[in-house]
Amino acid sequence: MAEDRIPDDDLLTADPHPESAPDSAEVEVRPDDRIDDERHDEENRLKPEYVSAVHLALEAGDKGAVYDLVEPLHAADIADLIELLDRSERAELASAISDLMTGDVIAELNDYVREDLMEALPAQAVATIAEQLDTDDAVQLIEDLNEADQRAVMAELEPETRAAVSSALAYPEETAGRLMSRDFVAVPEHMTVGNLIDFLREEGDLEHDFFEVFIIDERHHPVGTCALNWVLTTPRSVRLTDLMKRDQTLIPVTMDQEEVALMFQKYALISAAVVDESGRLVGQMTVDDVVHIISEEAGEDALLMSGA
Repeated sequence: MAEDRIPDDDLLTADPHPESAPDSAEVEVRPDDRIDDERHDEENRLKPEYVSAVHLALEAGDKGAVYDLVEPLHAADIADLIELLDRSERAELASAISDLMTGDVIAELNDYVREDLMEALPAQAVATIAEQLDTDDAVQLIEDLNEADQRAVMAELEPETRAAVSSALAYPEETAGRLMSRDFVAVPEHMTVGNLIDFLREEGDLEHDFFEVFIIDERHHPVGTCALNWVLTTPRSVRLTDLMKRDQTLIPVTMDQEEVALMFQKYALISAAVVDESGRLVGQMTVDDVVHIISEEAGEDALLMSGA
C-alpha cells in the first residue's frame, strides 16, 4: 500500500506571509492546456499516430521505449490503449508496463478485455500485476481465471498476498466477504487522540485512501468510528471513546452485494465495517466498491434485457 502520513502540526497552520508565496491567482489554467497534444486529439482521445508508435515499439521488442511512451498516460488512457491493441500486443504491453497496471487501469478495462488479457499473460506476469493492486482488486483479477490458471497465479504470489486472496476466494461470489477491502485502519479503544495521531505519523504502511478510523475493543469488535477531521481538530488528551461515533452500520461478510449497495444508498455511507460471524472486524466496504457493484449489476441487467 502507498504510504500516507499526517503532516506536522505546524504545517496545518496558515502561511503568515502570504505575500512571499507565488502569485498563483495570475496563472490561468485553460482546459486546452491540460491536453497533451502529442498523444491526444481535440476530444482528448489517443491519436492514431501515438497508438502506432506504441505498436512499432512493441513490434521491435523495445520494452524501454514502450514504457517511456505509456508512463505519462492517465490510468483511463492506458486502459483505452490496451483496448485499441490486438490481443497479442495487449499481453506484450502489460508485461512491459507491469508496475503501471494499477487497480485504476484494471477497473477501466472492459470486462471481456480484462479477462482475455489475463488469460493471455503467463502466471508470473499476472501475479506481478496482482501484487500492485489492493487485495479486493487482486481478487477480482484472479477470480475470473479458470481453476488451473488460478492455481498457477496463486503459486507466484507473495505469501501475505496469497493468504489474503485465498481468504477472499473462500467466500461466495458477490458477497461482502469476496468484495471487501482488507486494508483499513483500526485502533484499540483505550487510545487518546494524541495516541492516534502519533500512530498515524509513525505507521509506514497505511491504507492510501481512508476517511475514518475504526475503533475496536479487546475482542476486535468495532465499537465506533472517528472521522479524520474530528481527530485533527480535537485536543490530544481526549479519549477516542469520548469522540467516536458509536452508532455505525455493520455489514456481515455473507451479505449479498446488492444489499450492500442498497445499504450504502439508504444511509449515505462513505465506508462501512465488514464483520465475520463472531462480530470481528475483518474488512471494509467503501463507496468506490459500491460504484463497481452498481456498474456490474447494470451490465447484467442490460444483458438480460437484450436476451443475451
